[in-house]
Amino acid sequence: MNKLFFPILIVIIFTLTFSCSKSNNSSGGPTSSEWIYNDTTYKGYTTAYDSAGFPVIISEDSLGNKIYVYFTTPPNVNTQYVVVNNWLDSLNRGNYATILIDLPNKNYGYKSTGKAGDIITTTFLDNKLHVTFSNSSINSIVGNATISGTLIQTIP
Repeated sequence: MNKLFFPILIVIIFTLTFSCSKSNNSSGGPTSSEWIYNDTTYKGYTTAYDSAGFPVIISEDSLGNKIYVYFTTPPNVNTQYVVVNNWLDSLNRGNYATILIDLPNKNYGYKSTGKAGDIITTTFLDNKLHVTFSNSSINSIVGNATISGTLIQTIP
């Protein structure tokens, strides 16, 4: 009986370890960065967060299109930021952010307008910054649009 105990115990431990593992994405949300505007979805190829100087998260797709979200204060768990036109504005003290989009193939970009009610939510999952926004107003020389998306840090 003693000879069977250890092999059976190893099989039980192995079975429990691999059959009861939990997914890192328990929320069912996106697992990589993407943003949508003008009915076009952009998938982030790399997304980096830089807290030196002005805190910013930058996501770039495979074609070189980029989205930047600048913050007045470093993001923390479950923090909301009011979206403004210029996060450096001296009147903006507290949690404010600005969204910028760079589209090299179109020779123009977009910037958030600061429309009342536009909010960015930040959280950290698995030690990675997640930034979420929905229907935020942006504009450029070609007109106004809205942008929604989730940016998930892939580069530390």
